[in-house]
Amino acid sequence: MLIRSFGNNFQLSDWTQELNLVPNQWGTIGEFGIFQDEPVASNTVAFEEIQKDGAVIVDRVRGDRGNQSKDYVRKMHTFAIPHFPLDDAIYPKDLANTRAYAAVNEADNLAAVRTRKMERIARDHAWTKEFARAQAIVAGTVYAPSGTVTQDWNSEFGWTRTSVD
Repeated sequence: MLIRSFGNNFQLSDWTQELNLVPNQWGTIGEFGIFQDEPVASNTVAFEEIQKDGAVIVDRVRGDRGNQSKDYVRKMHTFAIPHFPLDDAIYPKDLANTRAYAAVNEADNLAAVRTRKMERIARDHAWTKEFARAQAIVAGTVYAPSGTVTQDWNSEFGWTRTSVD
């Protein structure tokens, strides 16, 4: 649609549809602050675990061979990252002969359909992230219900789960 330019009344500007910003939805577990998002550009992540231990040095008689120090213990961890694609599209049937949500005599429009679909995708991803975080805390495993990734954090790091009634 063409409208009068805001900068010059004798020019026309092309008016585009609004930009709909969909806010992030944080869940209870996300609000705890125990998880930190770190974007990665691959489908795996690797890091080195360095066990920095120490010891109390025992005494020796002067002139004897000294105590021997040792280096830190290192271990590499590599994990696959589960992938959660969620696609959607806008088809002519989404707009044709469709009443706008919560409206009596108003037709649905492209901007409203796009916003609804973006909100739904963002919400579903937020719920999935919250559920995955809950599973990491409660079960100590990665959320990947199709079995594309299997990881048990307890066995990987040698932790023992403690149950309390």
